[in-house]
This record gives sequence, structure tokens and C-alpha cells, in this order.
Amino acid sequence: MRQPVTIFRATVPVDDADPAYTFVRTDATCKGDRRLLERMWTGFRKVADPHFHDQIQRDFQSRAWEMRLGGLLIDLGFRPRSAPSGPDFTVASKNGEIHFEAVAPGPGIGQLAVRKPQAGALVGIASSNYLLRYAQAITEKHKKHQEYLAAGAVRPDKPFVIALSAAKIPLAFAEDPEFPRVLKGLFGLGKAYVSYEVGTGRQTGAGYEHVPARAKPSGADVAADLFLREEMSSISALIFTPHHALNWSETRGGPKGSDLVTVHNPLAANPLSLGFFPFGREFAIRARAIVLTNDWRASLQSRQSPSRSIAENDESLQNQR
Repeated sequence: MRQPVTIFRATVPVDDADPAYTFVRTDATCKGDRRLLERMWTGFRKVADPHFHDQIQRDFQSRAWEMRLGGLLIDLGFRPRSAPSGPDFTVASKNGEIHFEAVAPGPGIGQLAVRKPQAGALVGIASSNYLLRYAQAITEKHKKHQEYLAAGAVRPDKPFVIALSAAKIPLAFAEDPEFPRVLKGLFGLGKAYVSYEVGTGRQTGAGYEHVPARAKPSGADVAADLFLREEMSSISALIFTPHHALNWSETRGGPKGSDLVTVHNPLAANPLSLGFFPFGREFAIRARAIVLTNDWRASLQSRQSPSRSIAENDESLQNQR
């Protein structure tokens, strides 16, 4: 199937289109965002699967994230390929094939849903609800990889990377800028604490509570230390962004990929080489500590002055739901 030259050529019925796609395609304030996404599409459409253009109109954030991942792999000199019965992308590196699965979970339902706050309301950020959404998405992709292995679609000796976007989850960007929330969900970290000696006030310790699992209202537990579990050893690394397409570093005029975080699985059966994905920041375990091993962010400030803040962009897209 021949891919359209422009990704914003509407071909699905209006009622079937994702409101976020329609907003970015038609809103005057998104002119610069459309320009960047069109540039991404120019490079990516040659490797996109035949149904990609239809799918991005129906599920904008998921497919835009997939396009961004594929585009960054192309920028690194790879030619991503995909198959109907296999991972989203496979690339051939000098050390062999590497498989990638992209996912952008929704805000959830019921008591554990991450809800969009009312305008003007002062709200707290319940990290546990975000971490449950992340853990469930990672676990589902791990299960999918096991299915690929059982079907012979991939080999067990090849690295497998999950690319997770929190684009659909309200206020996911509101986190510690130096210690991404997703690290807590991979290594079983709970609330931060500081302890002091009674009488002297001398600090005697500091750290995070250990939380190996988080309970759902149903009573079922969801693993909160995925990268400390042997059964997750087939996952080589996680690539993560808390931002949706309007708040990617590129769309805000900043360095390419500087909002991305790569986290290596210390128990990986097939580790991903350090520095393989040189965008944003990279974390790994060293001497039982979580260490920032690389920081490729050229600047924490945008090279341009965006017309809207991150919070304004987030509200604009979340309001389309």
C-alpha cells in the first residue's frame, strides 16, 4: 500500500478519528508541531507498515510515539523493519538483531485511573497510580515477547527493548526532573525518607522505602520491581518519555530526544550495549546503585521560545478526550 505524502491527510471518517489527531491537524496553534511531525513522516513512511497512516488517525499518541522511535533509529543509521506477526521494529546492529516494542498506555479505569484534574483545581500527584499503569504496560509487552518467542518470530538470544510513552496519562510530565518516576517502578522504590538521631538531630540515613509490589483494589498485586525479577530477564532495557507529541524536546525547539530516558535491566539475558541509544539520559545499576551513566541533553532550555508551556500543551491534548 502506497503511503500518503502527508501524514495529516485525513482518510478515515470524522467520527472514527482520534480527537487528538484532529486537534493537531486543524488547530492553528499546532502549525509548528505539524511541520515537525511531517518531517518525521518523510523519513519514516518508507519503513512504516501498510496500515500505519490509517492507525495514526485512530490512535494518534501510540502511533506518533512509534514513528518517533522508528525515526530515531533511522537517525542512528538503522533501517527498522517490521512483520505482521513480530515486534514493532527489528534492526540489524553490528552485534546482531535487536527487537523493539512501543507502547503508550491509557490513563486506566476505575479507582486506579489517573484522571485529568478540573481546571483551577489544586491536585496531588499519586505516583503509585502512574507506576501501576507503567508496570501493566511493560508486563503486557513482556508477555507479547514471550508469545513471539513461542511462535519462533524472534530468537531468545537477541536483545528486546520496550519503548514506553506516558503520552495518554494526564500530568505524567509532573515528576522529579532529575530522578524519573519510572525508575521507582522498575527497582521497587517507594516514598523517600530521611532519618535523624533523637536528641542531636544528626542525620543517620536517607533513601527510599522498598516496595516489591503494589496492590490493586481487587486485591491482586502488581510487580513494582520489574528489573529485579528473573522472569523479566528477556527485557534488555526500557526507553521512556513522560511527554506527548506536543511536548517532545524536538517539538519544543530543543535538542533531539533530550526528554528520553533509557534504563538498562541489570538481570537482562541479552543486555543492550551502554550508549546504544544516545538520546536524553541513560541509567544503569552500578555497585547496587542506580547510576546516571550518560547524559546527552545538550541543554535543559529550548533553543527557541515555545508559544505554549508544557502544562498548556498537556491540557490542550487531554481536553480532546
